[in-house]
Amino acid sequence: MIRPVTPSENALVADAVFVNPHCNAGAGATRWRSFLTSEPARQAGLAHCATLAHPERLDGEVLEPVVHAWVVNRLLAGARRFVAAGGDGTVHTLLNALRVALPTTGVRLEDLTLGAVGLGSSNDLHKPLRAEGVPHRLDFAAARPMDVGELHLDDAPPVWFLAAASLGLTADGNERVHRSRGLLRTLKRRWVDAAFVVAGLRVLAHFDPLRGEVLADGEPFARGRMASLAVVKTPWLGGDMRFDLATLPDDGHFGLHLCGDVGRREVLVALAALHGGQFSECSGTASQPANLVDIRLDRARTVEVDGESRTARHVVARVLPKAVRMCP
Repeated sequence: MIRPVTPSENALVADAVFVNPHCNAGAGATRWRSFLTSEPARQAGLAHCATLAHPERLDGEVLEPVVHAWVVNRLLAGARRFVAAGGDGTVHTLLNALRVALPTTGVRLEDLTLGAVGLGSSNDLHKPLRAEGVPHRLDFAAARPMDVGELHLDDAPPVWFLAAASLGLTADGNERVHRSRGLLRTLKRRWVDAAFVVAGLRVLAHFDPLRGEVLADGEPFARGRMASLAVVKTPWLGGDMRFDLATLPDDGHFGLHLCGDVGRREVLVALAALHGGQFSECSGTASQPANLVDIRLDRARTVEVDGESRTARHVVARVLPKAVRMCP
């Protein structure tokens, strides 16, 4: 049975929250319990709204229908203010569940507001971090429209993203961090920047560059061998890594970043530069704004999207300007 949502006179209060207590190598549960006692959580009513906890053994395609069914139920019950509590992948999962559910419920996208609580290891959507403790975006009164990236992967249905889509070295390294075991899992929980460095070095030991061509707004951007490619709506890439091309959540375009046909030494220099926000100063790199990016590869490769990994040979990304209302 669907529990109706009583319309609240307080527009600051959330209606529903999707929680991933298993994020950040299992530390998410502790962080969530601690955050629920905080003043921001109390003001947003998180302890009293409808909650779905991420099932421990479900991920990817198995998880999506579970979240979709819950989202449909909440929308039909009147929920309009949703919160994703977890890492960037948790926000990604909730956003796409809402995208799929809207046509079947008759709810308009512009009537929804999305908030977030950063329980993950990197929390790129919350950067730059404004305070100590658990980062959060729960100011529903100040919510404003923000851009969404729409990603087409081969012939699959489109997915939306808010932070970044990447391929090559950065995508392979991020996938290792998010699927970490042993040393990487320990580092991810205690020192996320070190986890990204170790993962990058492991990927670099078996360096497998991308091969293909990239068009930006219909014009040639890159062709041949490429170490990595990123299409971003935030300059943050993981840990303290960041690009130096200004990219804002509501500026109407992506930041497109390439590390081209370079060797291992140049890749190491570029990785170090990312940690200092000086990527564009490195040899073999290129950055520019773009609204439409078309990537065609010689074979299917890993595509990392807001912390979630997929595979594709043909990737098209386009900006949906100010498509989703989100808390700042």
